[in-house]
Amino acid sequence: SFMPNPVDTSIERGENHLQETLPFDLFYACGHPSRPLRRICGRDWDMEDFIRALQARVPGLRARLGGLLGNPRVQGAAYQTALESAGIGLNVSRRADHYLYSSDRVAQMAGNGMVVLMERQTGYGDYFSDDEMAFFDSVNELVTQISVLIADPRRRMAIGAAGRARYHALFNERAVAAHLCAVLQGTRDPEAMPWQAPR
Repeated sequence: SFMPNPVDTSIERGENHLQETLPFDLFYACGHPSRPLRRICGRDWDMEDFIRALQARVPGLRARLGGLLGNPRVQGAAYQTALESAGIGLNVSRRADHYLYSSDRVAQMAGNGMVVLMERQTGYGDYFSDDEMAFFDSVNELVTQISVLIADPRRRMAIGAAGRARYHALFNERAVAAHLCAVLQGTRDPEAMPWQAPR
């Protein structure tokens, strides 16, 4: 069954959705940019090439990168600080065709009030509207989403706030822990998830 990546207000403390001006537009961290390649919108990408392509298509993009283009990886408290420095978070996993699969960055980004950018193919649109996350089906659409959000900070803040509120309501640490305990104790069928897709 689906176990969401939990968000915890004692960890995800950022309030990016309340900040009209932030040091960076976009955050993305990647431990291994080229192995394996990530499949994005039907094409395999080395993530350094992908980020360069985004920067070329969005002139002036201020990207806070970890582990890419000569930037060191960010971990621990430095990672949380990096998360709090940008209004938009790029949530790209190794592939998008496993329904609801994501690394834990989705919780970290949403939990800190970033607008989460992810492929529509992930299925997260079953839980989050276009007013709560920013979805894309193509690199062109991704470029458009980034450009629109940079140009309109109030829109970015509204989507970040709505996505943060919904993620915290659905997938907080208490709800996820309660579900796991109930399944382990045999009092809930693993498929009887409390977060059935409402849309």
